[in-house]
Amino acid sequence: MGQEALKDVFREQMGQAPGRLNAGELNDLWISLSLPALEVDWAALFRDFCQQHGEPVFFNNGWLLFPDSWQHSAVSHQGPILPPPSDPMAAAQLKQTYRQIRTTVLRRQWAELDSLLHRLRRLEAERGGLERVVRDGRGNVVRSEPLNLSELQDRLDWLAEQLQEQP
Repeated sequence: MGQEALKDVFREQMGQAPGRLNAGELNDLWISLSLPALEVDWAALFRDFCQQHGEPVFFNNGWLLFPDSWQHSAVSHQGPILPPPSDPMAAAQLKQTYRQIRTTVLRRQWAELDSLLHRLRRLEAERGGLERVVRDGRGNVVRSEPLNLSELQDRLDWLAEQLQEQP
């Protein structure tokens, strides 16, 4: 492609009529042609952000709220991100919000798991050993294996401990 054709392509991309380019436009053209295509892996940056700021993460008014009071957009890996508030009162309020959300989630998880365990124990007493279905990535049944209720009980105990530790 000749220089004049490149100029016309550049002007077309810039929404201008074909013709001569001034020195600034010519410089912009050569810079844009010499730069490699670049795509930022926003999902990887988001994963790194999550690792850096900890779990669990909760949704709070359109933001993901992390244990260290950092916040990240809930709708885009690109952000924006918000550091913890510099005002001590606002920082304390945000920490309190985090604790309230976490306590609510822990209570709900505990209640649901407790109810499930009671139903499964009753079913096991009525019908004998329970099996759980194992599926592959496509949702097809691969096999059955014995259901280990002690794993669920361990999780229930952990949730109870977490609730006791909440201020």
